Amino acid sequence: RHSKFPIGSCVATTFGVGVLVGWRVEDDMHIIRSLWNRCGPGSGLAYLRRDSVHSVVEAAVGYDVQTTYGAGKVLAYVRGGKINTKGKYIVRLKGRHRGPVMEFNRCQILSCQGATFVPVTEHIRAAALYRLEVLHYKAKLREKMLNGPSKGVRIKG
Repeated sequence: RHSKFPIGSCVATTFGVGVLVGWRVEDDMHIIRSLWNRCGPGSGLAYLRRDSVHSVVEAAVGYDVQTTYGAGKVLAYVRGGKINTKGKYIVRLKGRHRGPVMEFNRCQILSCQGATFVPVTEHIRAAALYRLEVLHYKAKLREKMLNGPSKGVRIKG
């Protein structure tokens, strides 16, 4: 058994488009990040069954993309249909065409390089949070030892 799509792919789900950042073998759950926004308010993390992840798409909301008109940033994915595979991208262009917000068909989105790094940053974030928990636990143990009945002095016996 394996993930339905490659980790790091932008995918269409029943709930919107996002980036596939992981897959759990034991229950076949696909972990999707950036469902409605890249990060911050409006961003989502979802654990979805295989039947809720439908196809690979060109980009996810909040990511920089290359379009047929140049570079831009995806602001939204609209009118995707029941399984979010027939939608259009709303993109704010940068560079020469800077400023205008345009609607693009899926075939007009050429690439979305940033999404491929999301799984790596997710793992680094998880490792950092785990390390912080370990440090917090050790600090609490030291505090307990120093403030305990022995006041930091070990009693043999």
